[in-house]
Amino acid sequence: MRLLHTKTLQFETFSEGSSFPYAILSHTWRNGEVTLADMLQQNDHDHHHRAAQSKAGFEKLQACCLQASLDGYDFVWIDTCCIDKTSSADLTESINSMFKWYRNAGVCYAFLDDVPSQVDPHQRRSPFWDSRWWKRGWTLQELLAPSNVHFFSSTWDKIATKVQLSGVMAEVKGIPQEALLGKDLHAFSIAKKMSWASGRETTLLEDEAYCLLGIFGINMPLLYGEGAKAFARLQEEIMKEESDQSIFAWGLKANRMRRENQLRGVLARSPAEFAEAGDVVPYIYGPATPFAMTNTGLQISLRFLAELGKDLDGHVHRAVHPNRRTEYAVLRCHRENRLADNLSIPLVELRNGQYARVGSDPPRATCGGGYSELLKDVYLLRNALKSRMNLWENQLIRCKACILSCAEVPIDGSHSLNLLEIVDTYPPDCWDKDTKIITVPPTQYQIESGWHAVILCNLANCGETDPFVLIVGCENNSDGPMSPWINAEGPPSQNTLRETWVQASRQRQREEKCHFPLRAFGPSCRGLIDIAHDAVMGPEFMRISFRVVGM
Repeated sequence: MRLLHTKTLQFETFSEGSSFPYAILSHTWRNGEVTLADMLQQNDHDHHHRAAQSKAGFEKLQACCLQASLDGYDFVWIDTCCIDKTSSADLTESINSMFKWYRNAGVCYAFLDDVPSQVDPHQRRSPFWDSRWWKRGWTLQELLAPSNVHFFSSTWDKIATKVQLSGVMAEVKGIPQEALLGKDLHAFSIAKKMSWASGRETTLLEDEAYCLLGIFGINMPLLYGEGAKAFARLQEEIMKEESDQSIFAWGLKANRMRRENQLRGVLARSPAEFAEAGDVVPYIYGPATPFAMTNTGLQISLRFLAELGKDLDGHVHRAVHPNRRTEYAVLRCHRENRLADNLSIPLVELRNGQYARVGSDPPRATCGGGYSELLKDVYLLRNALKSRMNLWENQLIRCKACILSCAEVPIDGSHSLNLLEIVDTYPPDCWDKDTKIITVPPTQYQIESGWHAVILCNLANCGETDPFVLIVGCENNSDGPMSPWINAEGPPSQNTLRETWVQASRQRQREEKCHFPLRAFGPSCRGLIDIAHDAVMGPEFMRISFRVVGM
């Protein structure tokens, strides 16, 4: 641990396990912070730190050292200059040890550089509570870990201590007073601790996870550049240590305006999705149900609701996904004031016991039972989008749309075989003229419930006919193979094929048209003819057959 001497401003390194008193600084970063390199750069071998003195943050560093010295501390730890950020090893060690360093400090100075001296923090509407310090991710552990926190204004005037403000702090910030006063954080549920971080921000996306390592007692390597995967890794590491199912109790009511049938993985995307889970706690009676992440998904045993009904808020448990049967899985957790009512989350089975979560709403309280007593072993997908892509690739993503069988021609009763002539398609270039197969790229043109393609066609060997538009596709089914569907739009409208495709993707219900009229001018067909079609799913392709049924 690298510490700064409060009088000489020289660094000293202490080994793990050494017992020495030191102060520590908690603050928000601004432009011009003093770095380790600035402090080590000396001109003419003097000790005046001229490079550091030119930085705007040097005044804060000096003031912190002065306050620590006045309080009887010879050493202080300041994150801006006590970490070598050019060394990944030093950065990883520091971030993984930071909670412990704040906990072991004799005093923590919380410097609120945007709060004036004359404030009354005991008032809930005081500017003190609007400080940027309360909105940063890293300052959460800096508030919880040390037992002795002193708050200072922008002019380094002492405002109050954490102990003095713990009551009003609990009301304003939603953090229980016992957590502020040093109770072991393992006594609080995963969802509750996540909710404390839900309204906080970090400059780097990865730090949403890294700033919570100490709060959850987790150590893991830092991989800056991994983005949102860092928070997923954190949740997976937490699950290795705890069996608390409140980690699955994420969700936001604000997402009701979004598509309710959006498929999600089992993990939350960020701490923000736990904003409404501050009162979710696990059941403490009965044996805990173990679960573990595998390459197939989260392996877990769950109970499911026996039937759809109403929850305690009057919401109806309903099938929220239009193309799959929605089941509600019961979690071993509840809200603090509803001990008898488990929370449940909506799931759909994609294949072979693999489930995805539906939507982003918070879990709902079941009405004291109504679920199966038998546990069901399932896999909850880690990444629903990636799994859907694999599903589309493994199932039927190609269709054969090439046969036109003129089975009934009223003029002379003759029968003839005619082929469908493809003029254009959307997605573009998806029609193979030789094999007469439409292949839809699975990553760019798929929609959640399946896939579809728009085809501009002509009838070959029927003389002159009007071109017509077909929309062919397949719907995902949880209980079996994909179901084919086809809409015959007749002559093309003013919309482009892409606009027709987009419009079709927004339709919740497929109103399939089984036949359509078409004008034909040929030796065997003249005037209006009625074209019918059949779509049959085979082992590899969807086969579409057309026939003339009337004129």
